Amino acid sequence: MYVPLIIFVFPLSLCSQYVIQAYALTNPNFLTYKNPTFGLKIQYPATWIESQNGLKAFSDVVGFYAPFGNLSDISTGTLIVSIRHYSHNITLDGYNSLINNLLKQPNVQTIQSNPFMLADSPAHKVVFSASAPGLLKMETMLAWTVKGNNVYIISFNSEPSKYPTYVPIVDKMINSFEITNSTGTK
Repeated sequence: MYVPLIIFVFPLSLCSQYVIQAYALTNPNFLTYKNPTFGLKIQYPATWIESQNGLKAFSDVVGFYAPFGNLSDISTGTLIVSIRHYSHNITLDGYNSLINNLLKQPNVQTIQSNPFMLADSPAHKVVFSASAPGLLKMETMLAWTVKGNNVYIISFNSEPSKYPTYVPIVDKMINSFEITNSTGTK
């Protein structure tokens, strides 16, 4: 008599665990990263790792790294905030053209390219997938805005199969991005 109840409760607890995990992926608790030196602020999931170490480019300010889900994960979702400082003022249209021309390669497929708002300023967003022979295929979102001679860039990439799962979180991060002053340079 108790066995069916145990068998029924056990699958329910597994189902609840998956529902809770799915909810945590789309509705995580967020922390705020502030960098007064570079004049920026952004929210990020409490379960992600924030790091200013090991960044690849000199213009990178901070990286946020999603946790690995299981052993089959090859890489995690990664969001990098960068500031590119130029010696003279540039335009958003000029930077848009530069990036869109760089993406015209045989191994790159542009999925989306459109204007939007970032940090209460006109901006542009591009989503593309890219792969190189012998390397993992990645899906990437780039969002940028221009303030004077600084370009503020948010880049996110992940495995294509995991990308849709991360989009709600990344959108929330991008929407929380603020430029608290536009004089910060690296």
